[in-house]
Amino acid sequence: MAFVSRGLTWCLALGITFSAWGASRPSRRSTLPNLVLIVAEDLAVDELNGLPDRRLVTPNLDELTRQGFRFTQAYVGSPAGVAARASLLTGLAADQASIRSEIQEPLAPDDITVAEVVRAVGYRTSLVGQWGLGWEGTTGHPNQQGFLEFLGSLDLQHGAYERTQFLWRNEFPFTLRPFPQARLDDLAASWLFRGVTNFVRLNEDLPFFLVFAPHLPGGGTLPMLPGEPAEFHYTNTTWTAAERSRAVRITRLDHQVGQLIAELQRRNLSGDTVVALTSVPAFEAVPAGRWNRLTGGAQGRSHRLSEADLRAPLVFWGPGRVRVGETNLPVAAWDLLPTLGEIAGAPLPGKLAGLSLWPLISATNGISTNRPPAPLYWESHGPVSGQAARLDFWKGLQWGPQKTLELYDLQTDPQERTNVISSHPEVANQFQGLFQARFRTWAPPNPGETNAPGRTGRTVPAIPFQQPMRTNLFPIGNSAVSP
Repeated sequence: MAFVSRGLTWCLALGITFSAWGASRPSRRSTLPNLVLIVAEDLAVDELNGLPDRRLVTPNLDELTRQGFRFTQAYVGSPAGVAARASLLTGLAADQASIRSEIQEPLAPDDITVAEVVRAVGYRTSLVGQWGLGWEGTTGHPNQQGFLEFLGSLDLQHGAYERTQFLWRNEFPFTLRPFPQARLDDLAASWLFRGVTNFVRLNEDLPFFLVFAPHLPGGGTLPMLPGEPAEFHYTNTTWTAAERSRAVRITRLDHQVGQLIAELQRRNLSGDTVVALTSVPAFEAVPAGRWNRLTGGAQGRSHRLSEADLRAPLVFWGPGRVRVGETNLPVAAWDLLPTLGEIAGAPLPGKLAGLSLWPLISATNGISTNRPPAPLYWESHGPVSGQAARLDFWKGLQWGPQKTLELYDLQTDPQERTNVISSHPEVANQFQGLFQARFRTWAPPNPGETNAPGRTGRTVPAIPFQQPMRTNLFPIGNSAVSP
């Protein structure tokens, strides 16, 4: 009973904070709005609206959605977790990107991230959490890709290990209290959130761009942290241990979102800030089937191209800047760079797959859905390779150039159960032409290769999926510094 009371107090307090959002900071030295991008991992659209016996405790995410603008048909940039993160930050689709699979290759020198775009017009930039796009000493390191500040994990395998004994701060690791002696406040998750609030505090009078990418809720069955208070929200005996663990981790994400928004409000920054929340697929070093989510929705096929694999939540929030509403307009992760760039008033790179969503969501513009029709396009590389695209409400799938095309009507068949290619040959021809035009060969790096961009003479190991382990799980020795 004591925890329920504490939990209700927490929820009510944050609810009051939500109702007070909209304040601006008089001392800010710029009219440019702050930009905050929250990148969850493996968070499904339907997990925020569970079935009655699988209801999740997410008051802050619910309020963010209620007061913001929601895209009900948003997509990730790739079914692979690494490539999806690259697409999100560079605004590129699979046929344009340098990173196209689950192998953690570094971003190349000519890749342009959203951090570089907004930094060009004066933004302070920071990434806190998981990276996965370049380890130490490469051109893919966050400090080499537009982020002035970085705190977190350079590779996604290390980032998934919540009992880690060190994190990276820019190019230097620092040690954490060893487990099991560590308290909850000593663990990586707590240090990461301190990094978030510290960055806001140090840059409250300047325009800033913050990417917060926690390992939440994360893919697969992950343990709960010791002393996790959210555990007591989920005592239903019909739930499995995996369901309960996942629910706790989603509630932890909700709590951190609420804390971040409360920090913005406390510093009178909520009226000067635009927040976007989305998700990317979970990184899987060894491809495996995604487990069925709490809500019983369509089951995804890992590294495949079904709607369950590709759909993601996408919400924008900003009192006085972002209007309240929702749309079923299909959009994708590569739309975020041009959107944030337009909000910042920054020049955009010439090679982008996406279009700005700002004319649609801005509170000061009229409602506009006049986006030029453009196909959404994805690729899957790995044990099973294929192409997928969406044209209007049609979805096309092809598992190799010589394979039979699959065609689905998403209006009547969002679960993609009935292939209707025989009754719509003209639509099938459109997809055939699109797939042929956008196909680009891909092969993983060769073991022992030393001349790939950003590797600076370091070899690719025989098992590419294990590549990040060799640097981030080595003993730190005397190179560590205290936090």
